[in-house]
Amino acid sequence: MKKLILALDVFDKDTALSLVDKVAPFVDIFKVGPILFLKEGPAIIEAIKKRGKEVFLDLKFHDIPQTVKRAVQSARDVGVYSLTIHSCGGRDMIEAAASVEHHPKIWAVTVLTSQTTDPAVVLERAKIAKEGGANG
Repeated sequence: MKKLILALDVFDKDTALSLVDKVAPFVDIFKVGPILFLKEGPAIIEAIKKRGKEVFLDLKFHDIPQTVKRAVQSARDVGVYSLTIHSCGGRDMIEAAASVEHHPKIWAVTVLTSQTTDPAVVLERAKIAKEGGANG
């Protein structure tokens, strides 16, 4: 199965679902970021899943380990396919996220594209993410 992802970087449910419906034959996974999620909540995830598609929740969790673990549990419970965390949260936070039973795929963000960073930092954070149990 192909795994093409389309970012739903829009402001409301109607626009998002119109896009989902238009590209559904070609796209398997839809990214929901903070703007759409904060406006529409878990209902947007449910609406996309009702159309037989998966959701990549891009909220870049970064907090104390227990809080991130609970966020991953909540994401799992609403049925997301994958989600993002910040690798700069450290190994304990990543391990807590990955310890959730039947967790969604966890993508660890090493640095934001808007940041200027030494490549060694990116490699170190990627290593920590891998060792901590992130999927990618």
